[in-house]
Amino acid sequence: AAFQNKQILLFPSQINGTNSYAQMASVVQNFISNGGIAIICGSTNTTTNLYDLGLFSGSYQGYLYSGTSLTVLDTTNKITKDLPLSISSNYYTTYQSITNSDKTKLVEYNTSDVVSYRNIGSGKAIYIGYDYYYDDINSEHILANAVKLASSSIPSWINLSTCAGNVASNAADSIRITISSNGLAGGTY
Repeated sequence: AAFQNKQILLFPSQINGTNSYAQMASVVQNFISNGGIAIICGSTNTTTNLYDLGLFSGSYQGYLYSGTSLTVLDTTNKITKDLPLSISSNYYTTYQSITNSDKTKLVEYNTSDVVSYRNIGSGKAIYIGYDYYYDDINSEHILANAVKLASSSIPSWINLSTCAGNVASNAADSIRITISSNGLAGGTY
């Protein structure tokens, strides 16, 4: 009930204070299992937050200052769409060794995770290693794309011929929308 009618939960870098992530783990896990998206940003001061939520398994590896080259592994994924194949770390960027076999790694430093996600139930847990104390266009792009995931959820009974694109000024384009009631119970949708 705590996150009822919410789609996204953002965990920014925790600078100091008591780590209370373990106490809220079951609520966050339930939120994600029921279709929510949680974004956990990197933190150099409380390095176990990512794992205390029970969303990922693994270990903290370290942090980087600005200017270290990071490798983007998939430039077509919605989170890293249109990024260059190499981007820079920012002061601070944390990297992890996430061991879940079902995780998808999108950005790495050497072989460590900088941006990764897992589908959990109907939702998604996203780790972004930037702490956003300093940022750049690429780290902003990653966070914005992750947040957009919450608003881009289209029910499975709606099919669009395209979900994104560009239309030139004074131009037009068509999008075909197919709505199927197959397998749905009677009611209002």
